[in-house]
Amino acid sequence: MVTAFMAVMLVASPALALDLSAADQASLSRIDNYLNSLNSLQADFQQLQPSVNSPDKSSIAEGVLYLARPGRLRVDYTKGASLQIISDGTYLVYRDLAADESSTMRLSDTALSALVKKDVNLARDFKVVGFVRSAAAAGASTNPSAKSSGATISVSVMPRAEENRDMLILFFKDSAESPELLGWSLRNAEGETATLNFRNLQPNAPLASDLFNLKTKNSGKSGKKAGELSNSNGFSAEGAATDRQDQVRTSPVAKQPLKD
Repeated sequence: MVTAFMAVMLVASPALALDLSAADQASLSRIDNYLNSLNSLQADFQQLQPSVNSPDKSSIAEGVLYLARPGRLRVDYTKGASLQIISDGTYLVYRDLAADESSTMRLSDTALSALVKKDVNLARDFKVVGFVRSAAAAGASTNPSAKSSGATISVSVMPRAEENRDMLILFFKDSAESPELLGWSLRNAEGETATLNFRNLQPNAPLASDLFNLKTKNSGKSGKKAGELSNSNGFSAEGAATDRQDQVRTSPVAKQPLKD
């Protein structure tokens, strides 16, 4: 599981893009190439949710991720939460199926668009405000055994619009061959965070186009509705923690209220 940490500092100053080293720029270019190689992706995921009444206890939410570039994305929760996220390439819809409520925004205004752009270039199209390389990844670019060393890289990006404070942290396995997406943390402007840990990745899997129909409300994999909410806010879930403590290098990010 990816490490659950927020690569942010909540202070009253605007987010600044990092001044990346040459080695970090090279790693970011490899990540761009990897994401551009994914015409589609299907993966199972787990999400650790703290209990509303007992913060020291957690429950597991599970689901399926579908991605088809350019622009299309679907996240179905099949256990532990009744949240659904769908993008048809233009709009991104968040649904609370239990409350029968939804919100819609333009995909291009969200941090999640970083994953599904037609031509992924994170440094060009977003603010790269965090870049963390695990200690095990220090020699990944020259060490062929890095793939089995547990080396990881996380990249934190934000939309360039100053009023948009959403942040997406992408976690990758680092190796000499190619990065591999391990999961993401998505933080909204109110500081609520959801961390998804991926498994059973199927790169370039054949996906039906109707998966990304905004009218769809059922799980695309099982055909069953998602389970009941174990948390009053399906988005507000902390990521799965590990014992490893990474050193975070990041630019400051201001906390802003959600736009109306």
